[in-house]
Amino acid sequence: MRKILRAFARNSVFANILLGLIVFAGLLAAGYMIRETFPEFSLDMITVTVPWPGADPEDVEEGICIKLERAILGIPGIRQFDTISAESMGMLMIEVKDDYDVAYVKDRVRNAVDAISTFPPDAERPITEEMLLRSEVIMLSLYGDA
Repeated sequence: MRKILRAFARNSVFANILLGLIVFAGLLAAGYMIRETFPEFSLDMITVTVPWPGADPEDVEEGICIKLERAILGIPGIRQFDTISAESMGMLMIEVKDDYDVAYVKDRVRNAVDAISTFPPDAERPITEEMLLRSEVIMLSLYGDA
């Protein structure tokens, strides 16, 4: 460490050039830095929602959730899944294994769910989405006599 400091003290041109390169590299890196106010995080989860207006949870379980569970059985990349039967809606939540691409599993799930032709006639089309988490990274406050 002392040798480096001694070299900089003896040769100021070298020190100035090195300082200039460090500043230039920092400015160049700042230009390519990703800046987001609300970044999105993938949770490696996929949700399939099937609205069925006016249906009670028992009917949703029989008419939607059981069919969703049977359709996705055997799809590679699924760690576990849970279904939720609520009033007017059935939801399937799928957790993807770590070594699988979420987009690939999502496409396979969407194809399997779209192939179901025995949904109740009043049920709406299934909505397949990847769960994304959005949260604030920074909060900025300005204050002054303006």
